Amino acid sequence: MARRTAFSPEAERLRTGSTLRTLGAGVIVFGIWAVIKPVLIAVAVPTLSGGYNQPPEDRTVSSVIGVLIWAAVIILLRLYVGLSAWKEGSGTPQGWGYVVWAVIMLLFSLLLFTGIVLIAIHFNQFVELGSTVTLDTFASLLVDITSDIILLELIWNAGKMKRLNRQKGR
Repeated sequence: MARRTAFSPEAERLRTGSTLRTLGAGVIVFGIWAVIKPVLIAVAVPTLSGGYNQPPEDRTVSSVIGVLIWAAVIILLRLYVGLSAWKEGSGTPQGWGYVVWAVIMLLFSLLLFTGIVLIAIHFNQFVELGSTVTLDTFASLLVDITSDIILLELIWNAGKMKRLNRQKGR
């Protein structure tokens, strides 16, 4: 069994900081997917935006407004979390706010993921041919899972960086 070498506290802080900067950039980049996905859903699933019974102009306007509001909220949250992690990784201590928002985003995403899986299982859509759960749905779930892993890693490394900074006396 390989022996684990201990890093000096400063080397550990630098390594954790580098990881936090990378994860912060990942949160921002995966925020692009978090914006594209609702746009695709609004276009592909007209019942979410009022259904086919609504005149096309009204359906389009309400969809665009709803998606733009959602996109703005997602982008602002992802920018806040990502840039705060980047700053913390670069040596500028940040508060716990961005970590709290990362936890909220992770919990929300896991709740949605669980709901999608339960609905698909309930309607037997994983088994039936011609179901609505297609390859693009699985690809979407993989991207969402990757985004969740990035958020989880960010939360872990932010706590680790705060502990290392506290030990150093920053």
